[in-house]
Amino acid sequence: LATENDFSFPSGHTAISTAMSYVLAKEYEKYYILIIPLIVALTRLYLGVHYPSDVIGGFLIGLLMAVIGIRLYDKKFF
Repeated sequence: LATENDFSFPSGHTAISTAMSYVLAKEYEKYYILIIPLIVALTRLYLGVHYPSDVIGGFLIGLLMAVIGIRLYDKKFF
């Protein structure tokens, strides 16, 4: 595996998978989809490319993005 020498906070993979999974779970009421960000976070830790704080930060940022996106969409902002 290649090693990274740059900053790892937050985990972008975890953030995006959290945001996408949350939106899909809310839209289709299939809450088992929320397992996906957990799997992504665990794989990032297993591969050694992130610290636990990186994936927690990514999860929180992804959740924030999803909540803001849903609220803007519900208000017919666009």
